[in-house]
Amino acid sequence: MSMSAATVLAGPVVEVQSVPIPAPLRGQILVRTIFASSNQKDCKRSTIYGQPPCNQGDDVAGIVHQIGAGVVGFSVGDRVAGFHNPGTEHGTDAEYTILWAYAAFHIPENVSFVEASTVPLTGTTAAVGLWRVLCVTEPWHAASQGGERNAIIIYGAGSAVGNFAIQLARLSNLHPIIAVAGKSISFVESQLDAQQGDRVVDYRGEESGIIERIRQALKEANTTANIAFDAISEGASQNILGAVLEKTGHIATVLPLQQATGRLADIKRTFTISPLVFTSPSETELNPSVNHWLAKTFFGFVELAMADGSLKGHPYEIIPGGLDGIQTGLEKLKNGNASALKYVYEISKA
Repeated sequence: MSMSAATVLAGPVVEVQSVPIPAPLRGQILVRTIFASSNQKDCKRSTIYGQPPCNQGDDVAGIVHQIGAGVVGFSVGDRVAGFHNPGTEHGTDAEYTILWAYAAFHIPENVSFVEASTVPLTGTTAAVGLWRVLCVTEPWHAASQGGERNAIIIYGAGSAVGNFAIQLARLSNLHPIIAVAGKSISFVESQLDAQQGDRVVDYRGEESGIIERIRQALKEANTTANIAFDAISEGASQNILGAVLEKTGHIATVLPLQQATGRLADIKRTFTISPLVFTSPSETELNPSVNHWLAKTFFGFVELAMADGSLKGHPYEIIPGGLDGIQTGLEKLKNGNASALKYVYEISKA
């Protein structure tokens, strides 16, 4: 049997083609796509990075259609969302997609398909950056609910990654949060807790002014910062963070590291790679499944946190046209139209 799938070429140009419906391997589930969403990397993959055309969608919410051998916890007909392994076959910009079961979660009854589709890739990026890179204590550990204050700076706080970083930091009781944003300031302010010392800083303007505003926010919160999550990682963002962190600081980035000059050269920086959760770790680590455990634990947490309302999806705009609308969404991303929202596509009806 065949299905429709969107292939993205340089431009970006999207071609909708008829391809065979894939079959799940051991440990995988086949999902009928209800909603898929785009990410910033999707408008860059073919055009900027020069990678070959493919179905590059990685966020999905839909209904389990078929289960591979060895899968536990999922049944045909379940409402699920999940993170497709980037760069592999059978992405989410199609009528059916393949997920590893450990990178999927059940959608709670109080959560819509479209809201759930905004979470997987960017939520995972935030979790890897906070928990694996910056070693923030996970929310379910009692230590995270203690009285110690540890400031974090989140640059690009209105982006989907930045928003999920704020939400996960709050759930870990990590305060004060110094959130750096532009046009999305009003939205970002709604995500913060001023009583905990959280502050929002406008990143529009001269670099020196941004640095001074972040320093002032830290001063008002009576603290310094050792960790930062750079959800932009372009332009001057890394240099700005290098100027305001302590010398023992650590920056998690979402793009490859920029050349370090000045004070930034003294700051530890780590490129946050969300597909880490699909890889086998190096031989120096104790268990070959440890990265898969991170995904399974995170998505189990997402399911519970969305059910009780403590974690929300990212704001979104539904682009009409289903698979044919993906090109419009990618063009909007390329042109910088997205501010505090994700572009999503209804591929089929529930």
